[in-house]
Amino acid sequence: MKWKQNVLRTWVWTSRLLLLGMAGYFFVTPAWVVLDSMGDPGLRGDGIPKVAWDLHRDLSPRYEVWARERVAANGGGLVDQFNISGTEWPVFGSLFYLQATESLQDAWEKNPTGAVAPAVYAEDAVIAATELLLDKGHANWVILHWKEENYMHQDNVFYRMLRIGGMTAYTRLLGDDIYRSQLKEETASLVRSIDESPVGLLDDYPNECYPGDVMMAWLTIQRADELLGTDHSAEIARGVRGFVEPCVDKRGLSPYLALRDNGGPIGPARGCSNAYMGFTAPHLWPEEAKTWYDTVETHYWRQRHGIWGFLEFPEEEARNWYFDVDAGPVIDGFSTSGSAFGVGAARANGRFDHAYPLALEMLVTSWALPGG
Repeated sequence: MKWKQNVLRTWVWTSRLLLLGMAGYFFVTPAWVVLDSMGDPGLRGDGIPKVAWDLHRDLSPRYEVWARERVAANGGGLVDQFNISGTEWPVFGSLFYLQATESLQDAWEKNPTGAVAPAVYAEDAVIAATELLLDKGHANWVILHWKEENYMHQDNVFYRMLRIGGMTAYTRLLGDDIYRSQLKEETASLVRSIDESPVGLLDDYPNECYPGDVMMAWLTIQRADELLGTDHSAEIARGVRGFVEPCVDKRGLSPYLALRDNGGPIGPARGCSNAYMGFTAPHLWPEEAKTWYDTVETHYWRQRHGIWGFLEFPEEEARNWYFDVDAGPVIDGFSTSGSAFGVGAARANGRFDHAYPLALEMLVTSWALPGG
């Protein structure tokens, strides 16, 4: 009988320890990450937060495995051309990963924060992400939209921009010139396409023009110029014509969706596109960028119920509960992607009073577990 009591007592204490360990893993540690980050000068100012370094180091080997497996399985070629999350997101995510690695490497070179540089420990992931971006299978959806003979020369600004950005990041990070001539050719081709268009805008897909992607294209061209020693500054300066009258909504902001040939807005600016252009514009046209950010602050920035964030739609046209593939869930008017991208927009515009609470909210809602 006594042995049964001992077994029961052991089981009770083991269960308690397991529950305590689970509580620590799932609740205490993530809370500590948030509390520790609150005082991080990289989160409060223009540095890179510690949590970003940790996340990148943890993510890199997993990103390499995912990218290689997806290419090997022809993951891009098997997805329906209208499946946005299955076509755009893997390549767009790979560009974001590569550009994040660039930013970390630049910061590391100014002030080494670890024994190994990001370009070194992430080398295999950089290669895998670039190969995914340039993989023909992962171009299948735009080939279906634009046809094989046209997709690298006619509009298709989103995909062409991704390739330029990816090859630029690869070359800068690894010092390997394997893509240099291809990068130079594709950059020049995209510059001609945008510059020769009626108002400086191109379609992503037939009859679908998203100005934010054109602006991002100009930034990738600018970064490619810095690497290649080429100069498209005149075309970039002229490119602002696609983001001013008559190509703006009634508040003076570039719309989420526009008409390619005359720039006419199809609906208003939206939180997701405001934030996307908000972290791009300061590098291209800083004076205009400041005006645009001030306008976004007036019509889209809100603090209520203890929450800070950007609205997806201006308050007078608000849709408080909404969802689409670009905005994500809109909750009480707040845009999920507009507020997430808004961290970058606020930092790029020197508005750390906006960036800090947004970054803290992101940490709280992501609830980071040990090991990334």
